[in-house]
Amino acid sequence: TLEGSVSIVSDPYADVCLSVGGIDEVLSELNVNGVIIAAKDGTRVGMKHIENIWLKTFSGFNIDSETYRLLQGKEIESVEFYTFDAKYIVLAGDGLRIE
Repeated sequence: TLEGSVSIVSDPYADVCLSVGGIDEVLSELNVNGVIIAAKDGTRVGMKHIENIWLKTFSGFNIDSETYRLLQGKEIESVEFYTFDAKYIVLAGDGLRIE
């Protein structure tokens, strides 16, 4: 688990955009192969390359997609980053909810 922060930011290309801060140095030399958004109720949704994973620590999606609608109304527990060598988890803290 990495020390970092997860926040929802506005973006013209997505209904929901998650920004993960404080981990750029850790991921700077690594290829991020996958990102999973985990909700506190156990729901886990994978992000797709190019469509949803931007700039390693920036992920976005449109809530009208059947897959991402699973996160609507849920409180986010963590964002998981998968590389060739390891899995890095950043906890979201309390109260980060996808509306």
